[in-house]
Amino acid sequence: MTPNAWIALFVFIICIAALAVLWANGIADEPPATAAERRFWPGDVVEDDGSYDG
Repeated sequence: MTPNAWIALFVFIICIAALAVLWANGIADEPPATAAERRFWPGDVVEDDGSYDG
């Protein structure tokens, strides 16, 4: 095998591994909001003009 073929095989294996991790939900979603964050809602919503309307 040529060096280019080895590199292509290595990249292919990395891509397959990354796909498997994503498919298995290996990357967690954002954790649920804390009580303090929930009390602040909807004050954390930024309006289109950049202001907070809370």
